[in-house]
Formats: sequence, structure tokens, C-alpha cells
Amino acid sequence: MIDVMKVGRNIQFLRKSSSFTQQELASKINVSHQAVSKWERGESLPEIDSMVHLSKLFNVSLDDLIDRDLTTYPHETIIDEGNVSVIWDHVLSVMRTKVNRPSYDTWLKNTEARVEHDSVIVISPNECSTDWLRTRYKRPIREAICQLVPGYSGEIIFRSST
Repeated sequence: MIDVMKVGRNIQFLRKSSSFTQQELASKINVSHQAVSKWERGESLPEIDSMVHLSKLFNVSLDDLIDRDLTTYPHETIIDEGNVSVIWDHVLSVMRTKVNRPSYDTWLKNTEARVEHDSVIVISPNECSTDWLRTRYKRPIREAICQLVPGYSGEIIFRSST
């Protein structure tokens, strides 16, 4: 039998670890913030499609989301092609809140991320952007990655697409 309270604690832990409000999480998985609140209080369980969205968003298996106490369970520290786009979307949403709009539009908006071995490769449109990102934004980018992948210890490498 599924422990509704454990699932709720896991959802709340993952949401807070990612610095999402209940409203932001609800928006990302197309449910109401009231639904997220009920899950976190252990009053109800997410529908299966919401569980799938949650597991993909937070890079955890459905088994882990349902059966483990994620507040004490060590998280995966590997970023791969299967999750790098979700992680990069998270990084960009965090960075939108940390820098002003002109800076975001100039330096971050047109970036993408790839994975090589266990390194995240940040691709920017030109060398100037690459240098700027490396010198100004490497630390907050790492912090945003670590919100979704606690303990991530891989390299963050900056390259231009030109």
C-alpha cells in the first residue's frame, strides 16, 4: 500500500530543493496549486500522469517518489542526455530570477546545454557570450544545477557554437 504521507513529504522536499513555490510546480505539471498542497499534506495522491511528470521534472524514478524517503536518500548525481534539457530549463528559470531582463536576454536566453561524460557543456552563440558566462555566471549556474541534482560534482564547461 502506498504511504500517502511519504509521497507528500517527497513531493514537498523535491519542490523546495528546486526552489519552486507550489504555484510554480503546479504550473509546470498542469495541475492546481491546491492539488499540490493536498499532496504535500498527505490528503491525496497525484494521478499517475502527474506522478510521471513529477518524476521527470525532479529526475527521480517513480519507485523512489513512492517508496523511498527522499529526504534522507542519496540522489543521483549523474546528468545525461535524458535529463539535461529539463535541468537546463530549470537553470534558465532560476537565472531569470537572479539577473535583470536585459542581462538574461543578452547572455542566457540563447544558450543550450549538452552532456559529455559527466560534464555539462553550456553552448552560447559566440565567444564573447562564452567568456561572459564563464566569468560571471558559472557559480549561480552550478547552484541551480545542484538544486535538481544535489551533490553534482561534474564540470561545467562553456563553449561557443561558432
